[in-house]
Amino acid sequence: MRGLLVALAIVAMTAGAQAQALQGMVEGAKRGDAATGPKEPPKKRANEKEYKSSLDRLPDKKYDPWANTR
Repeated sequence: MRGLLVALAIVAMTAGAQAQALQGMVEGAKRGDAATGPKEPPKKRANEKEYKSSLDRLPDKKYDPWANTR
């Protein structure tokens, strides 16, 4: 009897996760997430010059997290 209760408890705990997974698959099919669905344009990548200039603006000071505890 105890084994049956344990088995039912395990089934009850996993039923919600299975329902959520199935719901996600159904919603994805409705939106057209398949490989043949509409494609979004690629997002704009950061400019290499801007990236390097932002790195140059960073301070050269090293951070010491234990500075105040010594």
